[in-house]
Amino acid sequence: MAVKPCKECGKPVSTKAKSCPNCGAEQPQKTSRIALGIAGFFLFFIIYSVATTNSDTTPTSTLASKPKTPEEIEKEREFQQVVASVKALKNAMKNPKSFELVDAIMVKGPTLCITYRSTNSFNAVVTERHVLSDKISSSEAGIWNKHCAKKEGNSYAFIKSTI
Repeated sequence: MAVKPCKECGKPVSTKAKSCPNCGAEQPQKTSRIALGIAGFFLFFIIYSVATTNSDTTPTSTLASKPKTPEEIEKEREFQQVVASVKALKNAMKNPKSFELVDAIMVKGPTLCITYRSTNSFNAVVTERHVLSDKISSSEAGIWNKHCAKKEGNSYAFIKSTI
């Protein structure tokens, strides 16, 4: 047990005492080594995070300098068209939150054949089909059979996460 002077009155106080017996001022407690270690770890983690974040934000010139082929440009245009069409169909629903894309297939023509689930006016979940092209926008079975049934194309079912 050691004795040190009080910060308020200057009288001797034991290092184990929580307050000065003369003036009653609370004595500062020594910070434990564990607390200092934890604080140091967090400080190191913050500095490391800031340093790695800044190095990742530098633009890479390899992506910008590579020219796209006409096929890649066409695929990107088709992808953007499918996403925009499915989002427009979703927003046209009475309950857009219930919209769930099952499949979206782009067949030659170009015609987009969309299969989706949604709730109807009676709150029942139903599976519906919709055909979209330059001249057609219909949910009729006859038009689906003419333009989409038994036809192959590029499936865009993976865009579920983007809409």
